[in-house]
Amino acid sequence: MLTIWKTNLGEFTIDLWIDNTTYTKANGEKKSKVFFFRLIELLSVGNLDVGLLEKVKEAYLKEMSFAFAKANGFSELYNPKDGKPFYNSFRNAIRIKRDKEVERKWQNAVEKWKDGFMQDLSTAMKKYEKVLEGNSQVAKKSAQLEWFFSPEVIFKLGFKSSKALNSENIFKRVSKIFSNTDIERISESWLKDKYFSHRKKIIISVIDAYLRNELELAIYGIIPQAEGVVWDFLVRVNPMEGEMEELIKFQNKKFVTVESVMRTIVSMVSGNDKIPFYKWVKFAEYEDDDHVLNRHTIEHGISVSFGTKENFLKLFFFLDFLHFVLSKTRNRTKRDFEEVRRMSSITGNVKEILEELPENVRLVAAAKTRTPEEVDEAIRAGVEIIGENYVQEAEKAFPLVKE
Repeated sequence: MLTIWKTNLGEFTIDLWIDNTTYTKANGEKKSKVFFFRLIELLSVGNLDVGLLEKVKEAYLKEMSFAFAKANGFSELYNPKDGKPFYNSFRNAIRIKRDKEVERKWQNAVEKWKDGFMQDLSTAMKKYEKVLEGNSQVAKKSAQLEWFFSPEVIFKLGFKSSKALNSENIFKRVSKIFSNTDIERISESWLKDKYFSHRKKIIISVIDAYLRNELELAIYGIIPQAEGVVWDFLVRVNPMEGEMEELIKFQNKKFVTVESVMRTIVSMVSGNDKIPFYKWVKFAEYEDDDHVLNRHTIEHGISVSFGTKENFLKLFFFLDFLHFVLSKTRNRTKRDFEEVRRMSSITGNVKEILEELPENVRLVAAAKTRTPEEVDEAIRAGVEIIGENYVQEAEKAFPLVKE
């Protein structure tokens, strides 16, 4: 993208395209004017004496800045004020342009990862339907009545048709067929999975409370577990989510949330995305109608009528249903989310650290195993001092950071 630049000192040949390496080198300059001169020096064809630029009239320099803006796609962002030096405006415009590019790549990578994750979830639900064989309609009708069951439970309940199903006969059948021993056995089977295992103490305590008929206590203990195991699944089985929690705060972006996963799972069975215990009532209403199971009123200590065996069993079997589905979902690997991690965590971490550092403390970044592109991102985020562990690694990054 070569151009002949005419000035009061003659003609210069300039390559207008500002690539990452050129920008990174020039961006090491603290003053915007020096930054602009450095860009011209790096992009000039032949050896340009930087001292000459000081003698070039500002009108010619400003004309060159507009040429840069047009060639690199940030003309709309570049609006220097008349009668004032343009250098700060130029540098801010190119920085905003580059930040937007990073943001776009980040968002694309996130959406790609999210699509893959939701596809995996959909595959798990197809496995659920396949295991059900001819009982899909029973499972669907039960779910519409806020009873979600794993295939094992569906088979044991033995409903022949979904036509006569209602919440009352489901509850009666569940109470009759599943003894306390069955409830204990099912809960013990959950603990074999890593996103349940560290909840062993609370799950055992919940079952003990149920067996003692302390239903309010049992429900208080079990109601957070449904959301909790989904969160643990996202964090422990999907390493991405643990990092994304902080990145969401930094980037102010929505990612795969616990609620969205639960709604997706629920909708694939019942046909709607209403989570049974997510019903919302105003805090001013101190009683639930018809003993409705309501997470909000229970957690905030408002509900007074939730302690029923039916409510506990609804929650218990919903948790068992989640256990089955999540166990059929593929474990995402680091390779699945490396692109998002690279586009996100470096910038977020650097900016967060810099904000917390006292004025007299400087940040030194260790670039061990990081690619030159990742080093470049760290520099753009504000890192000024970088250390490498090995000469071979440093040599790869040196062209970007040598200045």
